[in-house]
Amino acid sequence: MKYTDKDIIKAIRTGEDHKALEALYKEVFPKVKKIITDTDKGEEAKDIFQEALLIFYKQVIGNKFDEKYEVAGFIYTIARNLWINRVNKKKRTVNMNEEEVPVSVETSVLDKMLMEDRKEVIRKVFSKLGDKCRDLLTYTIFQDMSMEDVALRMEFNSANAATTAVFRCKQKLMAIVKDSNIEDLLRG
Repeated sequence: MKYTDKDIIKAIRTGEDHKALEALYKEVFPKVKKIITDTDKGEEAKDIFQEALLIFYKQVIGNKFDEKYEVAGFIYTIARNLWINRVNKKKRTVNMNEEEVPVSVETSVLDKMLMEDRKEVIRKVFSKLGDKCRDLLTYTIFQDMSMEDVALRMEFNSANAATTAVFRCKQKLMAIVKDSNIEDLLRG
């Protein structure tokens, strides 16, 4: 039987979760295993997945899980973040007396995955802004334009008006980031 997200959440909340958890193992575990085995040959995939599943389970039981999120995506994201944290922790425990630590292929693959994920998150956040805010922030942050140039280009009365608009757009952006629960991913 194919379980919907609502079926899974209901099964967990009513204590009839065995089949739902089994379905999650079949659907999500292969994806989690792939990201881990692509960057590490260890047997950590199952541990990471179970830890992510436990976090999800506790969220559902405690009525803290926001049902606007897709269950599989939520578990996958938790697992990926747990894995990234574990890899970063391993990096920090490397013996610093070694003359030069070569950059491994696994690390560069993980770094590339992180960078792509961050770019996608930034694209999604920016897509939630209006056109005017998107343009203002692009001009000031990415193109490093002066406020005078921004005021001329965006047809503001003065540089001060442009500065105020940029400030409001930054506040709006931060509100979107907070509401989206993506602050941790952006921090890396």
